[in-house]
Amino acid sequence: MSEFTVFRLKQFDLKQNKQVFKIGTDAMVLGAWISCEIAPKRILDVGSGTGILSLLMAQKFPLATIVAIDSNQHAVDLSRENFQNNALGQFCSAEQDSFSSYNTSETYDLIVSNPPFFVNAALAFDAVNTSAKHLNDKDLTDFFSCVSRCMSLNGLAAIIHPADSTFETSAAQFGLFVARQLKVYGVKDKLVRVCNFYMKQNQEREVSELIIRDDKGAYTEAYKALTKDFHGVSL
Repeated sequence: MSEFTVFRLKQFDLKQNKQVFKIGTDAMVLGAWISCEIAPKRILDVGSGTGILSLLMAQKFPLATIVAIDSNQHAVDLSRENFQNNALGQFCSAEQDSFSSYNTSETYDLIVSNPPFFVNAALAFDAVNTSAKHLNDKDLTDFFSCVSRCMSLNGLAAIIHPADSTFETSAAQFGLFVARQLKVYGVKDKLVRVCNFYMKQNQEREVSELIIRDDKGAYTEAYKALTKDFHGVSL
């Protein structure tokens, strides 16, 4: 049996393996939800994993230059392979680096991330899940410090994370405010995530909601509509 599996989308396929955290609904929701009034020229994908968000952004913003970083060399190798195997990856590159040590003189119009989200939680036994799914308070502070440093003055950071105040509180310490928010419900009345657009200007927040599955476990029409440009009609 091959160590790879393939995640198929409308315009591209991605290889996955056991050494890199696999693609889930979070990445699809975040990537599909992102929209910008002015198309970003430079995009930074933090914790790129398979490269899924980079390729989703490449489909949405075909003229953008996209840099993907991940501290896991296996993820960097996999992202590079997925970029090379897809025409949409022509302006995508991947670098092995942690966000806190990422040294760049550039700033980015858009930063995207599906970061570790179990803040101060008990660590998973599996090493891949541990590195991909857990943060402590210092990690979170460092994360938003780096977002602020790497974001252009009028830039945006699109991040999916738990529906509590921990991330927003850390972001506010660095002058980052939520401009737009999507409340993500796994099923009706079960809020599981939020997608937040952070920016350096404080303004009135726009809030919307999405329910992913109905009471029978099927994808809702709202989820299908949100992701149709990526999933097509295959759901």
